Amino acid sequence: MNSSGWLSCLRVYFRATIHLVGRRYLISTVLRCQRGAAGLLCAAALAIGSGDGARGVGSSRAWGEARAARAAFPPWQLTVAPVYAHLASAGAVEAPGGGARVEVRRAITAELGAQLGGFLSVQRRVGTDPASGRRWGELWGVGLDAVYLVDLARWVPRVEAGLGLLWRGAGMGEPLLTPLLHLGLGLDHAPRTWLAVGLALHYYAPLEQPLELPTYLQIGPRLALRW
Repeated sequence: MNSSGWLSCLRVYFRATIHLVGRRYLISTVLRCQRGAAGLLCAAALAIGSGDGARGVGSSRAWGEARAARAAFPPWQLTVAPVYAHLASAGAVEAPGGGARVEVRRAITAELGAQLGGFLSVQRRVGTDPASGRRWGELWGVGLDAVYLVDLARWVPRVEAGLGLLWRGAGMGEPLLTPLLHLGLGLDHAPRTWLAVGLALHYYAPLEQPLELPTYLQIGPRLALRW
């Protein structure tokens, strides 16, 4: 092969190299492939693969964006719920009752949120001593929770955990303000983006002894508005 033929080969060779670098491939990868005719074949293969790779990245990005759109929650949610409430205290004192709770949640990410809640319930105190009779009293509380939830199409399971305060009125014995640990489980159904209905269970216990009495349970349906 004469000198003009070698120069033509070198031009093709360097043009292929510049094309690969222009497509943002690592220079080290190109250099490893730059060896004679094998280098040209490798460069062509990389150029073809780059189109498939770009399409693959685009498909993965589109799938991720679609998944994020499905999992996106409106940033605010207001929940109201009637509840059946039950207080179990030391001394075999049981106090069934009912009331209502209100919650306001602010989304931080698609799965995490911060929630401020409050509740009020009226309990009927039942003692083991017949002479003590039955008395009615109120319980109210407030709390701040972290909420973890997952959007599974229209079904939204949820876990809550946080701290709060519980106030026992005079009808429940000596008035007392108690720091509480709160754990909650729930499942919502969202027929619309702005609406959800569901069921929730809440467990409250003293912060210092979360597995000891008294414990306070709530269970009931929920109605949530989201915007």
